Amino acid sequence: MTARVWVAEPQDAAEVARLLVAFRDLHGPAWPSDNAFLAGVERLMDDPAAEFLLGAPSGGGQAAAVAQLRHRYGIRRAGFDCLLEDLFVEEQARVHLDEGG
Repeated sequence: MTARVWVAEPQDAAEVARLLVAFRDLHGPAWPSDNAFLAGVERLMDDPAAEFLLGAPSGGGQAAAVAQLRHRYGIRRAGFDCLLEDLFVEEQARVHLDEGG
């Protein structure tokens, strides 16, 4: 089955926050708190200049990846561009090319 990627909706906020907390935990201190992550995700979901993408390794599976995007006007481009702010994929969903996966 092929992977699936979708734009997160408000009902996906807890799932987005869960994945971002896992990303936080990968790099060290448990700060900001889990609740702060959820509140931040909910706030950004109301911001038209931000969005989250979720990804699942198979069509019907649970989200195992998250990307946070920021849209902005760039003077050098004289137009809008998109900044990839965060990208995280859970270990079990990663493809390890050196292992033939």
